[in-house]
Amino acid sequence: MNKCTYCGKEYPDEATVCELDEEPLIDPNKPKPSFFKIDITPTKESKKPKLPDEGLAKFCIIAGWAMVILPLFLPHDTGLKLRAAATGCMSLSWGHSQVAAAKKWRQKYGEPSTEELIEVKKTHSVSWPIWALVALVVLGIVFAALTGAKHEH
Repeated sequence: MNKCTYCGKEYPDEATVCELDEEPLIDPNKPKPSFFKIDITPTKESKKPKLPDEGLAKFCIIAGWAMVILPLFLPHDTGLKLRAAATGCMSLSWGHSQVAAAKKWRQKYGEPSTEELIEVKKTHSVSWPIWALVALVVLGIVFAALTGAKHEH
């Protein structure tokens, strides 16, 4: 038995449109489709998920600690120090979550293959110029803190 979506009049199963108001008919006993339902059941041909980038995660942890600790020694206002610390905390949080995800990935799938490691390096890893730049910035901040350099507005 089908029912009009507008007026509620019932029709036999063969009918598809209401005779009175020309609205579509639905079967009230049939479950409604969900537009938000996501099927996450793995298929046979599904691949392993991508290995999280531990190198980038460790970089974020180091940078996060630097952003939390180093501004404490600079002669800036408290608001600037707190903003730097908050950004550092976000970096620490993301870095630790990625390191944990990589550990879980290894527990579930074993050690990554050479191809998987190369793919991670191609797409995410922090290269040596970035490490060198970060080291220079950190050294500059430490030098500024030790020499008592003032921030001018």
